[in-house]
Amino acid sequence: MHDSPTLEQMYVFIDDSGDAGFKLESGSSHLFVIACCVFESAENAEHTAHLVKQLRNELGRSSHSEFKFSKTKLELQKRFFSSLNPELFFIRSIVVDKRTIDRHVFQNGTESFYNYVIQLVLTNSGGTIQGATVKIDGTGSREYRSAARKYLLAEVNKSGTEFIRKVSYVKSHTDSLIQVADMFAGCIRRSSDTSDKNQASYKAMLAPFSSHGKSDFWKVP
Repeated sequence: MHDSPTLEQMYVFIDDSGDAGFKLESGSSHLFVIACCVFESAENAEHTAHLVKQLRNELGRSSHSEFKFSKTKLELQKRFFSSLNPELFFIRSIVVDKRTIDRHVFQNGTESFYNYVIQLVLTNSGGTIQGATVKIDGTGSREYRSAARKYLLAEVNKSGTEFIRKVSYVKSHTDSLIQVADMFAGCIRRSSDTSDKNQASYKAMLAPFSSHGKSDFWKVP
C-alpha cells in the first residue's frame, strides 16, 4: 500500500521513536515510544494521505519526499500537525521509560522488546481497535518479519477477539501514513522528555489529537 488503502474497515499505522536498546550508559535513549495512528475507514485514511500530499505540494517537494520527525525543524513540525484533521483518526501510543525495565527479561535482544511493546499497546486499546489491518514501519529479514507477524497476531488476538486481522511491514518513504505515525512518535517522545526545551511546544502540537475520545497517550510506568 502506498497512499491509498484498499476497502477494509480499520487501519493502524505504527512507528516508533527512540531505540529499543538497553545500553543506556552508552547512548541508548531512555524513552521508547510506539505510536499507532488509527483510521476507522478507508475514506479517512485516504483523506489524511491527501492532506500530507497537499502539504508536500505547498512546500514544493517531490512526491517521493519523506516527512521524518528527526529531520524536520520545529516550525515545519508545527505546520505538519496543523495541516492534519484530528477528526479523521485517533492515536494510541505508549511511552516506556527503559530505566524502569528489567532488561534481563528481554534476553533475545531489541527485537523482542520492540515487538512486546507493539503488542502491549494493541492489546490495551480499550476495544477501540477491532479487526484492523496493521502496517508497521520497517523491513528486516523475511524470517524476522514472518516471526514478528505470527507473534503479534497470536499475542494480540489470544483472548479470542480478533483485534488485528493482518500485519505487514512497509518502507516509510512509500507510505504517507507511516510518515504520519513517525511524526507522532517523535513528537510524543519529545513531549514526554522533561529535559527538552521545546517540551511545551510538542505538547501543544499534540493537544488537538489528545482530545479525541478514543486517543490514549499511555506512559509506563
